[in-house]
Amino acid sequence: MNNRQRILLVVGFSALAVAVLAVAVPAVEASLPVAALVATFGNDYVLAAVIALGILVAFVGVLSFQLRAGVIETIPPAVEGTDLERPGKGIDELLRSLSSVWVTPEHRRLHRQLRTTAIDTVASVTRYGDSAARQRVDDRSWTDDPVAAAFIDTERLDPPPISSRIRARLTGDDWFRDRYRRTVGALESLEESE
Repeated sequence: MNNRQRILLVVGFSALAVAVLAVAVPAVEASLPVAALVATFGNDYVLAAVIALGILVAFVGVLSFQLRAGVIETIPPAVEGTDLERPGKGIDELLRSLSSVWVTPEHRRLHRQLRTTAIDTVASVTRYGDSAARQRVDDRSWTDDPVAAAFIDTERLDPPPISSRIRARLTGDDWFRDRYRRTVGALESLEESE
C-alpha cells in the first residue's frame, strides 16, 4: 500500500467515524455545519446524493488506479496444518518405535516394502525388467554393501539370533534400524550413480 492509498484510507475512516458520531451523539451533529450544507444544496436528499457521488468517484478512482498499475493486492489465506518437516522423518520415528529385540509384523512389513522398493529401483536404474531386477536383488549383485545386500535378498526377514539382539540392545544398537538405513543408503547411492 503506497502513501496515497494510506491517506485515502485514513480520510475515509475518519469521515465514517465522524458520520457515526454525528448520528449517535447530538453534540457532534450540532458542531458540524450540516444546516449550512443543507441550505447550500437545497435539501438533505441532494446533500446525501452529493456525498454518495463523492464516495463513488473516490472508489472508481482507486479501482482504476489499481487496474492501470496492473496490480490488485490480495492477502493470501493463511496456510493451516503445514508441517515443513524433512523427508523420511516419519519412517525414522517408526524405526525408533520398533522393538530391537522382538521381531514384529511391523518389522516384516517394512522389510517387504523395502525389498519391493529395491527391486523397483534396480529395475529403474538398470533398465532391466522386474524379473531381472529381482534376480539381482536375490543374488546380492545390486550393491557393493554386503549388509544391505543380505538384508533384502529374500522375501523372509532373517533376524540375528535372539542373544545377538539382546546384546545389541544392551549396547544401544538396533539391528533392524541399522540394516534398514544401510539398505536405504545403498539404494540412494545406486540412484545417484545412474
